[in-house]
Amino acid sequence: MRQAPAIELSQAQRKRMERIAASSTASVRHARRAAIVLQAALGKTNTQIAANLGVGRVQVGRWRSRYAEGGWQALMQDLPRGGRPKRIDVQQIVTLA
Repeated sequence: MRQAPAIELSQAQRKRMERIAASSTASVRHARRAAIVLQAALGKTNTQIAANLGVGRVQVGRWRSRYAEGGWQALMQDLPRGGRPKRIDVQQIVTLA
């Protein structure tokens, strides 16, 4: 069975995560990710975190791993999504307008 990466937070990192997780102005995505990391730092399993937050275990594992690999910046950036590439350039729109 795979072992989830251990998360350790400094006092400053913990305060930052708590502030984001409790914020009413932060993105819901960022607040959820911060809550995942906070619970992971308490030593909870991905299954426990998923049940506590009402999200999927895979999602918890994904964000836990990304934080372990890239820190705060990895939580704030979404990876590029699939789909058809843009066919029109923003500069063309500005020129046409």
